[in-house]
Amino acid sequence: MFLKAVDDGGVHVVECLHVFSRDGSERSLFVTIQLFHNAGHENVARRHFENSGRKIEQGVVADIYDRFDGVTWYVQKMLNMLYGITPERGECRAEMIPEALGNILDSYKYTYQEILFRLPERQKELLIAISKEGAARAVTSGEFVQKYSLPSPSSVQAALKGLLEKDFVTHEQGVYRIYDKFFGIWLNKNY
Repeated sequence: MFLKAVDDGGVHVVECLHVFSRDGSERSLFVTIQLFHNAGHENVARRHFENSGRKIEQGVVADIYDRFDGVTWYVQKMLNMLYGITPERGECRAEMIPEALGNILDSYKYTYQEILFRLPERQKELLIAISKEGAARAVTSGEFVQKYSLPSPSSVQAALKGLLEKDFVTHEQGVYRIYDKFFGIWLNKNY
């Protein structure tokens, strides 16, 4: 169940999740997700850059917003990094986005390496396959298994269960995605 409220700062989505514990009991968990409209991010970013004598090129915020599906945490992380690498009295340009993203990925490199090291091999293989797809469907199909040289549909099913339990992967409307967008990008760059 989703509840949605809109104000001038963006959209607030409240999702009611029904969580089942191992003993079969059910409880409701309410999660609030804030999604700013692209214009909201644009205005806030421009104001912060201008307050310190910097500029931000038109379209930079929209590019970041689109890359990260408007998820506030990723947009803010990228804008913060861009702000940091923009010289005083300088302008943040679209060409700086790869550098900012690279800096962020480098800061998480050891964490991501450790995560992969600790994952069972089948889960690691499936995680990499899902990251390559971006939005993976029918991951237990013969076609998907063959495309990514995975052992078998049954081993994919077992690996998928583990990845979902650990929240490395999300599943919505038949689509599997890497939960951490930076981790997904890092996987694609490194595997």
